[in-house]
Amino acid sequence: MSTMKLVIFTLLVGAIMAQDAGTDAPPTEAPIEANWKEFNGRSFALVPKLSTWADAQRDCMSVNGTLASVHNSQEDDFLKVLAHGQRAWIGYSNAQADNVWLWINSDHSDHNGWCDGKPDQSGGNQHCAVINVSGKECWDDQDCHTPYSFICSHD
Repeated sequence: MSTMKLVIFTLLVGAIMAQDAGTDAPPTEAPIEANWKEFNGRSFALVPKLSTWADAQRDCMSVNGTLASVHNSQEDDFLKVLAHGQRAWIGYSNAQADNVWLWINSDHSDHNGWCDGKPDQSGGNQHCAVINVSGKECWDDQDCHTPYSFICSHD
């Protein structure tokens, strides 16, 4: 086979593979359902789908929100009830720098609901916050890759 025939053959096979790749793509995941609840002029939704912290944020963005920020103890109490006492991701993380906890939506809040002795960076890879830890109704730092339900919010 000449070099030119080999090049043409390779290009044809590549074109066929590219064409087939578009038809065999897996279906996209259905959008999440967000049953929004109003509280203090903001909207919140518990999403029971188990997700990593990053996937939860992506899903919240798909419904025009972000993982929830917590501005005060009243919102904290509301979210704990909304989550039915189960662990759920909120939008608090120190993934950018250890011991510098920031809200994913850049909100400013001095409120936190850490459990005693938390955050503790156990294992060195706990950079994301969950609420409702061990029935204590407080926050814990967890590995961001652990799947939990999550709470979205928007103003």
